[in-house]
Amino acid sequence: MQKPLYVINILLRAGFIIIGILLLSGYFKIDDRYSQVRLMMGIVFILYGIFRLVTMFARSGPAE
Repeated sequence: MQKPLYVINILLRAGFIIIGILLLSGYFKIDDRYSQVRLMMGIVFILYGIFRLVTMFARSGPAE
């Protein structure tokens, strides 16, 4: 039961990074008035995804 949850956890956290990259690259069609918000949200999503992955790996210890 632990293995599927671990994989889902990694996929969700990597998804945050992917969404952040898509926001920064302009993949989502957002009005130009919100370009600064799109930039900030992209950076926040990437940093949050990296933070969550690092904390997950730090808590789980070395791979078995």
